[in-house]
Amino acid sequence: MSAAERERLLDLAVVAATEGADALTAAELAELRAADLLGEVERLELSAARLSGALEVGAPEPLPASVEALVRASARGFLAAAPRGVAREGRRPARLVGVAAAALAIVGAWWVAGTRPGPRTAAEVRSELLEEPDALQLAWEPPTEARARGTTGDVVWSTARQAGCLRLRGLPPNDPATEHYQLWIVDPTRDREPVDGGVFDVPAATEVLAPITARLRVDAPELFAITLERRGGVVVSEGPLLVVARAR
Repeated sequence: MSAAERERLLDLAVVAATEGADALTAAELAELRAADLLGEVERLELSAARLSGALEVGAPEPLPASVEALVRASARGFLAAAPRGVAREGRRPARLVGVAAAALAIVGAWWVAGTRPGPRTAAEVRSELLEEPDALQLAWEPPTEARARGTTGDVVWSTARQAGCLRLRGLPPNDPATEHYQLWIVDPTRDREPVDGGVFDVPAATEVLAPITARLRVDAPELFAITLERRGGVVVSEGPLLVVARAR
């Protein structure tokens, strides 16, 4: 088989691996199986698929040794699959080069994911929300319930961003194994029932910052209230309201 024929068959193998093969391509590829080149292309495509799948679930940093070894093995396979004379002349079948480039792009994306800044802290989120033009900052009213007496702090909310943050000082710690604090948001423009603002824990600390995770859109919050519920929260609370912040 001539070098030109080998290059053509290798090109078709990559087409089949990356785009699928029609009847004509499949017929031509029947000859390729005897040339022992299809295996290298399949290994390279499989390596790229494994890397892509790893990216979908979140890439750790640094690149794991097992993945690095897989990339190196794929590179060796790529070079070994080149027809004789092609490597010396610095040429590669166009589609094989495309697959190799895609694998390199995946590794690059892995590296970017590993160096991307981590999640923002609640304090950073709160500071950003306070800079929003529609930022609403409400202080907790002096609690009357015995459990919450002495609790201070505030609520920050941005309707435009549909995001908010609670700040609490003095609220007793909860037992996360059996109970959670739960936030409720009253918006009379949307419903009579309060919107679930999410559950959170209060560890033994002097100050707690907790993000608001409203289950529904809130456009005109009139009241924010915290209750103590069973683990995981409830759909409808029976109270009592431990701390309350009113918009008016």
